[in-house]
Amino acid sequence: MNFPTLPSKKISLVFVETELELIPTSISSHPQVIAYAHKRGKQAQTLLLDSTYHHNAMRLLPDWKRRGRPDIIHRCLLFALDSYINREGLLDMYIHTRNDMVISVNPLVRLPKHYQRFLGLIEQLYEKGTISSATEKLLILKQQSLSQLLETLPKRSYLLSEKGKTIGPISLFKKVILEPIVIGIGCFPHGDFTKNLALFSEQISLGESSFSASTTTAKVLFSYEEALKQSQ
Repeated sequence: MNFPTLPSKKISLVFVETELELIPTSISSHPQVIAYAHKRGKQAQTLLLDSTYHHNAMRLLPDWKRRGRPDIIHRCLLFALDSYINREGLLDMYIHTRNDMVISVNPLVRLPKHYQRFLGLIEQLYEKGTISSATEKLLILKQQSLSQLLETLPKRSYLLSEKGKTIGPISLFKKVILEPIVIGIGCFPHGDFTKNLALFSEQISLGESSFSASTTTAKVLFSYEEALKQSQ
């Protein structure tokens, strides 16, 4: 994939069941969607589903209250890419979506901070399959289940879940700091994982409170950074 070779002590973040998808055919003729597509100057089915703009139309979809939230992964990625762990070359990132698509994120990519530009970039990715610079691929999209993705990653994997065993993240990372690990973070607005729990080696909880995906991402990366410092 032309991605940089990372040290062995890396952490792979997998954003699980991310609510990222193109507008489904079933609502592409809804007046709200048509008006939005006209404003964007594109075909409806080439645009990302977004609850901010398609709320009324989405009521026709199953599980509609959970869907159409590209903003969540946008916030998570902006923080992760700007983190110390990423700048040190210790981070891999993968986005697993509702429809079993996977986006591989090059640690060197510079994502737009402006949300509308981010939407346009991901829509371009869905159209072309890759986003590249002059020298390397920055984002890669392909059809892949979470199970297939995890088969390509380190075997020690943890899914962050309220149902898991509570453990301090710094304590966890200090135990496994010398080997590559995978951390799964749910990237949906509310509710629980619809499946995939058994695909990870272990489920762990970061505390009694529930956290947003972006806060969870921050806690994981700050804790990993601190564990690295304490292990030196």
